[in-house]
Amino acid sequence: MHHVNPASPSGGQVKVLTKIKYDQAGRMTEGRQQLNGGTEKTLMTCTYDELGRLKSKVLGAGIETLAYDYHLRGWPTGVNKAFVNGTSSTNYFGQELSYDYGFTSNSATGNIAGVKWKSKGDNIARAYGYSYDAVNRLKNADFNQQNTGSTAWTKNLVDFTASNFQYDEGGNLLSMRHQGLKAGAIASIDNLTYTYKANSNKLDAVTDQVTGPVSGLGDFTNGANTGTDYAYD
Repeated sequence: MHHVNPASPSGGQVKVLTKIKYDQAGRMTEGRQQLNGGTEKTLMTCTYDELGRLKSKVLGAGIETLAYDYHLRGWPTGVNKAFVNGTSSTNYFGQELSYDYGFTSNSATGNIAGVKWKSKGDNIARAYGYSYDAVNRLKNADFNQQNTGSTAWTKNLVDFTASNFQYDEGGNLLSMRHQGLKAGAIASIDNLTYTYKANSNKLDAVTDQVTGPVSGLGDFTNGANTGTDYAYD
């Protein structure tokens, strides 16, 4: 595959040659790229297990290796789980997904019971534990992290928990609360209430009981309207 990009910063054309290798099952095993006839660079190499699932992906010339895991049903359970759980220190990112194990509220329906992740930037493991109602709607996303130098899961320094998910008979979201940080301290960022047009699933208005914007956090802020926020054709 050959691609020419006329929008080069230098004003000339940039010729990009991309080469992709596949195995006998048609799975991509290697991607390489060449700019303006220069040296070919390896973008990634991939290996697969006996069931055809992605087993590992090496980025560049060994910059990062992503190791993928699955459970017996074939659902993904993580990327670089050893890094998340502290038994490896050579990765830049790791994530672990749990379904019917690993969290207080486990799930046997296929819903994700919880997720853990860690990046090399601050080397702090973080997690969300999820709970659902009887019809598999999200009720709570409980945040915890392992503070620097500790293996205990806590939210005493940082808390991004989302809670109070409530729904009407039609499955429409009625309320949600969201924790965050304000001036470095844990604070309630959003406490939202949703209303809908009569006998309809059309959203009419969203109100936030937390007054005032939380600058830079992208939280929801009430506008000038005091009633209807949305109109439809």
